[in-house]
Amino acid sequence: MEDGVSASAGSHVGPAGLGTPLAVTDTEGRVVAWSTGAALLVGLDSAEAVGRPVGDVLGTQPRWLSGSADWHGTLEIRREQGASQQVPIWASRLAGGVGQEPLWLLAKEPGEAFPAGQTLVNWLLTGCPVAVAIYDADLRCVLQNEATWHLLGVPHEEQAGQGLSAALTGAGVTEWEARMQRVLETGRPEVDFLLLGRTLSDARHERRFTASASPLCGRADQVVGVCVTVTDSTEQRSAQERLALLNEASIRIGRTLDVTRTGQELADLAVPRLADFVCVDLVDALLSGEEPPPGPAAGAVLRRVANRSIHEGTPEAVIAVGDVDFYAANSAQAHCLATRRSALYRTESEAAWVRRIPSAWPRLRSTDSIPG
Repeated sequence: MEDGVSASAGSHVGPAGLGTPLAVTDTEGRVVAWSTGAALLVGLDSAEAVGRPVGDVLGTQPRWLSGSADWHGTLEIRREQGASQQVPIWASRLAGGVGQEPLWLLAKEPGEAFPAGQTLVNWLLTGCPVAVAIYDADLRCVLQNEATWHLLGVPHEEQAGQGLSAALTGAGVTEWEARMQRVLETGRPEVDFLLLGRTLSDARHERRFTASASPLCGRADQVVGVCVTVTDSTEQRSAQERLALLNEASIRIGRTLDVTRTGQELADLAVPRLADFVCVDLVDALLSGEEPPPGPAAGAVLRRVANRSIHEGTPEAVIAVGDVDFYAANSAQAHCLATRRSALYRTESEAAWVRRIPSAWPRLRSTDSIPG
């Protein structure tokens, strides 16, 4: 840029539409016509601009007057109030009549058009980060973008013509498809439905999705399909539930100095949120107000202070509240006391110690021992 002007002359072929006409000047650079667009851009009406040098009106030098070809460049145009802005300008030389000098037409070039048509469709299919899928009136998929493919694990060629249940399984899928059907029938959107399910790309873990559906209308505003957007909200929902659980624990647990009651409050809070069955065992010394013995534990003699189950009657409990049991050194309980660290056992082979309790281990899916 030099003196507020960046230009290229002669080599630029202007667009079919020149954009917003601003002004017409004579060969001396005097304004002979002034448009409403120029008035808005500069802050001067036609009575204030016509007859004046265009360089004074725009606050920049009319470089196009020195050439004989059309001119294209960027001008730093100063508004009457003093502020300035960079404006792309096209100056087109107009042939004069017989015995007349040529005129110059100044126009503000149109900016880059907002993406539309196929460009917008291509972005939706490949660039949009939100999973979007289109279903017809029979709730069969007719289009899905790449984000949906990555989220559900099914490419479009396999999902086309299929319902949502072909890519997502779980109890919530049936209810969501019923809501999609409701959108078809009522023409009203369904927003922020919490959908629980498992995808083909991650079938081992249940995920939480937030789904919304809106109607797609054809001629005469008739609903012909449904547009579905889905986001994976698993981590967000889990974080919210953890915070809620911590808040409830601070209110419900430890309201008294009775350690037995505190143990039962802990078990009551954990079932069914964290486990199907919870038991709480304490070193006997704690019940009498004494400190537990120091050093590693070769085994553990623990008294049961709480049992809680999702099943009535707590059938998993083989030790009644108040009873004492001995846990060998290789048991989870003794290991936690010795290391002061929790341990999670996911399979029967990992929890070999539990086989000493024949009535319990056939029902065991996983166990977690946490030191107190």
